[in-house]
Amino acid sequence: MFFTTHEFLRVLHIHLAGWLIMGISLTVSSKPITLPGRFGL
Repeated sequence: MFFTTHEFLRVLHIHLAGWLIMGISLTVSSKPITLPGRFGL
Protein backbone atom coordinates (compact mmCIF):
# COMPACT_ATOMS: atom_id res chain seq x y z
CA MET A 1 0.00 0.00 0.00
CA PHE A 2 2.83 2.37 0.85
CA PHE A 3 4.57 1.60 -2.44
CA THR A 4 1.45 2.26 -4.53
CA THR A 5 0.66 5.48 -2.66
CA HIS A 6 4.28 6.62 -2.97
CA GLU A 7 4.36 5.90 -6.71
CA PHE A 8 0.98 7.59 -7.17
CA LEU A 9 2.14 10.68 -5.30
CA ARG A 10 5.40 10.73 -7.25
CA VAL A 11 3.58 10.51 -10.59
CA LEU A 12 1.08 13.13 -9.44
CA HIS A 13 3.92 15.41 -8.33
CA ILE A 14 5.69 15.03 -11.68
CA HIS A 15 2.47 15.71 -13.58
CA LEU A 16 1.67 18.75 -11.43
CA ALA A 17 5.20 20.10 -11.88
CA GLY A 18 4.99 19.64 -15.65
CA TRP A 19 1.55 21.25 -15.72
CA LEU A 20 2.82 24.21 -13.66
CA ILE A 21 5.89 24.68 -15.88
CA MET A 22 3.74 24.47 -19.01
CA GLY A 23 1.24 26.97 -17.62
CA ILE A 24 3.94 29.42 -16.57
CA SER A 25 5.75 29.15 -19.91
CA LEU A 26 2.45 29.62 -21.77
CA THR A 27 1.51 32.73 -19.77
CA VAL A 28 5.03 34.16 -20.05
CA SER A 29 5.15 33.55 -23.81
CA SER A 30 1.59 34.77 -24.44
CA LYS A 31 1.72 37.93 -22.30
CA PRO A 32 4.33 39.81 -24.37
CA ILE A 33 2.44 38.86 -27.53
CA THR A 34 -1.08 39.78 -26.35
CA LEU A 35 -0.21 43.00 -24.49
CA PRO A 36 1.56 44.81 -27.38
CA GLY A 37 -1.10 43.46 -29.74
CA ARG A 38 -3.86 44.98 -27.63
CA PHE A 39 -2.01 48.27 -27.32
CA GLY A 40 -1.21 48.25 -31.03
CA LEU A 41 -4.88 47.72 -31.93
